[in-house]
Amino acid sequence: MSEFVAELSYNDLPDAVRFKAKLCLLDTLGCALGACRHPDIAKLIKAMRLLAGEGNSTIWGEEQPASLGAAIMANSSMAHTFDFDDFHKKGKVHCGAIIIPVVLAIAEHEKISGREIITAIVAGYEVMLRVAMAVDAAAHRLQGWHGTATCGTFGAAAAAGKLLGLDKYWLANALGTAGTQSGGLWAFTADGAMTKKFHAGRAAWSGTLAALMARAGFTGATKIFEAEDGGFLRAFSGNPHPDLLTDGLGENWEILKVGFKPYACCRTVHPAISAAIELSKKHNLNWEQVKEAQKIKVYTYLVAKKQNDLPLPPLNPNMAQFNLPFLVALALREGTVQVNHFNEQTIGDPDLLAVASKVDVEVDPEIERKFPEQWSCRVEIINKSGEAIGLAIESAKGDPGNPLDLAAHHDKFNGLLAVSPYSHLTSLLEEIVLKLEEEQSGQMLLSSLSL
Repeated sequence: MSEFVAELSYNDLPDAVRFKAKLCLLDTLGCALGACRHPDIAKLIKAMRLLAGEGNSTIWGEEQPASLGAAIMANSSMAHTFDFDDFHKKGKVHCGAIIIPVVLAIAEHEKISGREIITAIVAGYEVMLRVAMAVDAAAHRLQGWHGTATCGTFGAAAAAGKLLGLDKYWLANALGTAGTQSGGLWAFTADGAMTKKFHAGRAAWSGTLAALMARAGFTGATKIFEAEDGGFLRAFSGNPHPDLLTDGLGENWEILKVGFKPYACCRTVHPAISAAIELSKKHNLNWEQVKEAQKIKVYTYLVAKKQNDLPLPPLNPNMAQFNLPFLVALALREGTVQVNHFNEQTIGDPDLLAVASKVDVEVDPEIERKFPEQWSCRVEIINKSGEAIGLAIESAKGDPGNPLDLAAHHDKFNGLLAVSPYSHLTSLLEEIVLKLEEEQSGQMLLSSLSL
């Protein structure tokens, strides 16, 4: 794996991979810049300025520069704030929130071309996704881990190490030091804590630190994945697949299997949201008819049942992003789920909560058998007369099998930046990103992100 990262060049990348990396960059920037003034991020930045000191790195949305570590921590955390960032089904992780801020933060201080930025993004994605698949996403998650946090350290180390020019030996050391910092528990849904967004920032910080330590000559555990005593795969999963770390690496590009969210909430719930919206459209249901329904049944996989079948009402907007009954009700009323829906008024709406209370979540054995390769769902609505109408989907909107088109990417990016201090730069940023390979230096993009 370290050899793959060290030797990877822009010329090795198929055109589809290059373009996908730019879409990942665009999507992540939208998610981050749209959240740069979020109150949770303000709290995190305040803490990081005390801990990490001063510097000349850019925290997006801030006029005052900061240390490299503080910038990476803040920018990665804001990219994960709305839970609107990209995803990978089999790995069940969000790469963009970790890889993109690391790459751009390092590029701010190094002479890095647009093509080198793209190559580092791909290297980070491929490593992070391989680790996530090898640890077995479902088994890993059901043990209480947050894969974006635990696997993200490796992706960050790979991307940072690539830009720092580490050879395969020191990249292996960087991955070892990254792995020993892995962590991130799912306990935030117990009380609606802010820590999920922090997981992305911490993983990005840890991976970058590991790469910088390797450049300084600090050795890490080069057997971090396979060591019998304390190896990552044994420690973090009861069902690891070590062969997935390298099988087809550099030939089967996992970044091509990354999807993009049309809804601003936990991706695990998107199949239920998509099915509910399609069912409503198919039968021309209005909100009054939905409110009169006797029951709404959602058939899904075990991870969604355990992770997202949460009590009502949601404790706060953070919890609402994960609450499957609430989100299905919201989708049936609004026809979508967007950032502006997560406020105290909406999550306490009596009509929404009444419909949400009628949602039953059940594990379907066939749907569970296909997970995580396939995230399927079936939704049934029992109307007031007792008649059942239902609809099943195999691929939710935004899935690689049901992808967003370029117009949808454009609309998402514009919508996120509309309420940010970057609203006047939307067209410029989009143009720079989509033509990034033409830039001899990434400074045009980076300077646009500095207020």
